Amino acid sequence: MSLVETEMNGFIGTLLLNRSDKLNALSHSFVAEIISALDEFTSKKARAVILKSNVGEKKIWSVGHDVSELPKGGRDPLGHDDSLCRLSRKITEVPYPIIAMVNGSVWGGACEVVFACSMIVASENATFAFTPAKMSVPYNMAGLINFMGDTGLHLFKEMICTAQPMPASRFERAGIINYVVPEAELQKKVDELAWHVANNSPLAITAMLAELNMMAGAKSISPIDWERMQGLRRKAYDSADYKEALDAFLARPRRTPVFKGE
Repeated sequence: MSLVETEMNGFIGTLLLNRSDKLNALSHSFVAEIISALDEFTSKKARAVILKSNVGEKKIWSVGHDVSELPKGGRDPLGHDDSLCRLSRKITEVPYPIIAMVNGSVWGGACEVVFACSMIVASENATFAFTPAKMSVPYNMAGLINFMGDTGLHLFKEMICTAQPMPASRFERAGIINYVVPEAELQKKVDELAWHVANNSPLAITAMLAELNMMAGAKSISPIDWERMQGLRRKAYDSADYKEALDAFLARPRRTPVFKGE
């Protein structure tokens, strides 16, 4: 069974995340298939792509990074070439807008994937939980900068520090999610948005999206500050807490990690 299902209807593409047996955990192979599908839509000259998920009975859009693939220690778990980082970059690089259609809960790095999309439409039951602090994983600076630009500083600080699910309605009020609608109306609203996009000039949209993404990414950080941040991250992913989090997650039955700050 393919981890990704694609469909083209005129100029509108649909990409379905279909790793429901693993709650759409974003493994290396899964992300590679998603990126390949996005490239295929580019070659087919798609003007809009809908990104959706086969949420299954547990109503989970994606649990984010595949924890089983995180390094055991001594290596940056979210380096520049990490699969999730590559996917988030790819979403901002494609020449067409991606509309995230969210039904269910979004965890961890999957939040970055959704927020990287050009537009977001969520059902009333959708929630977002940014969970690296539960795993003692220090998120990388590129991801944090993107998140901060997408969500706003104080809302994002609450997300990182509490790691608790937040309802889609909070993000709609903050202007981050475009629409929150009843679950029964979700597909209709997404189709309506995609249709409007597809009937506008694709060249103008491609140019303006590239300009906006470039301006949003224009952040200045000194080399000294960068190294200081990397030092703090190294301290976290080399720590006993990081090993404890992985051990607790992979234990059967799964247990709650006990963090000692060391």
